[in-house]
Amino acid sequence: MTTEAEESAYPLADPRGVPIPFDIGDPEGLWIAAIGVAASSEKTLPSGWEIVVLYATQDCVIGFGNNITLNLTADVEKADHQMVPAGYPVTIRLPSLKFKVIGTVAGTLYIQKYRRWKAVQQAVQTGNI
Repeated sequence: MTTEAEESAYPLADPRGVPIPFDIGDPEGLWIAAIGVAASSEKTLPSGWEIVVLYATQDCVIGFGNNITLNLTADVEKADHQMVPAGYPVTIRLPSLKFKVIGTVAGTLYIQKYRRWKAVQQAVQTGNI
């Protein structure tokens, strides 16, 4: 059995049953954060943000949650962390609205909010398909 959050992350299909790709989302907001070589201060995204696309100009790691300890120590599991490689969009469901970001060089992290698929209204289809 899937949760509501899991179901909302999957694409809809058109009236013929052809899947609608996720990249035809409905962007609602954009958050821009600086990437530094030291962990950023804790930031909080606005309420209602759930599914986002992350894009960074430099490799970075994002830690999610309250009072998260964020560092790049090797050989240690990092719960609720997400690696974002430079130049590659990464789509995730946010585990928390609170986050910190760190990188090995300075850069910019773009966080694009997408409307949940259940909230996207489809036009009524009429006629022969």
